[in-house]
Amino acid sequence: MDVAEIEKRVDRVIAGAVVVSDEIGGVKFKSMVEVMEFAKLMAVSGAAVPSHLRANPGACLGILIQALEWRMSPFAVANKSYIANDRTAYESQLIHAIVEARAPLKGRLRYRIEGDGDERRCTVFGTFRGEDSPHSYTSETLAKLRDARGRNDRGTVKGSPLWEAQPEVQLFYSASRTWARMYCPDVILGIYAVDELPDNEPVDVTLSKADEYMQKLRDARASRASVGFDADRLRTIVEGEVNPDDAKKEADNASAEGGDSKPVDQGGRDDLAGRDSGDPDATGRNRAGGGAAPDGTESAGHAAEGESAQGDLLAEKAADKSKGKRK
Repeated sequence: MDVAEIEKRVDRVIAGAVVVSDEIGGVKFKSMVEVMEFAKLMAVSGAAVPSHLRANPGACLGILIQALEWRMSPFAVANKSYIANDRTAYESQLIHAIVEARAPLKGRLRYRIEGDGDERRCTVFGTFRGEDSPHSYTSETLAKLRDARGRNDRGTVKGSPLWEAQPEVQLFYSASRTWARMYCPDVILGIYAVDELPDNEPVDVTLSKADEYMQKLRDARASRASVGFDADRLRTIVEGEVNPDDAKKEADNASAEGGDSKPVDQGGRDDLAGRDSGDPDATGRNRAGGGAAPDGTESAGHAAEGESAQGDLLAEKAADKSKGKRK
């Protein structure tokens, strides 16, 4: 959406009524209308928000509602957000901040690093209010966590650059997310870090009904390629590239392989239909290829007649040419 168009749609009366406060991220809203107008303002705020939110009031609205729920600044949350595989993701630092701010903890989360090098692990522990014993979680080794994310074309670990630059900090961020999902999932429900989302979402490769029907038509057309009138094949006979006797043998063989199919006229209908019904006119119409098809559509009989006439002409030329060669 164009920024100028968004600016035109901002209701300045409603937006101007938004109360500036230090209670929830610097602003205080009284209605959903004010929230929606503020989302428009965020969408036209330029460099104050990341590129995926510029001129995108809908995405700004989603960020704004999340910020209100977390009691954080909308612009601070916006600048910690990313788009990964068509999903909104957040920096690990923000997710950790949400856990610290919203989880019912006696104090802040604590951690310790155990092991050396790629065998380092992080144990996170925290105690809820009203409880005496801490809850803890120990992560997988640094090597295993890196391998699970894979490496990009430059050879660096995918996801956060902290996996390379500050691996112990990233171990803590990763372990604290898992700790929160285990012991207080309501705090970060539906929130994901950039390195948690897969590189590619599953693609549905199941054929639709239309694709299935088209494939069946292509298969049927391929199976009938050697059956019926073939003008190109007949031209090769006329030009002397194929012996007429050999062509006749091929046609007889193709007819024999056709099985016990019922006689069908050029219009594509059963020639016996009129004969069985006792209506000689119906039989005549079927042979001529005219009339209407059973489903009420116009028959292709006239096209078949033209194709048959062309075949007769080419066949006569082939026969004449063959007789001339035999003389």
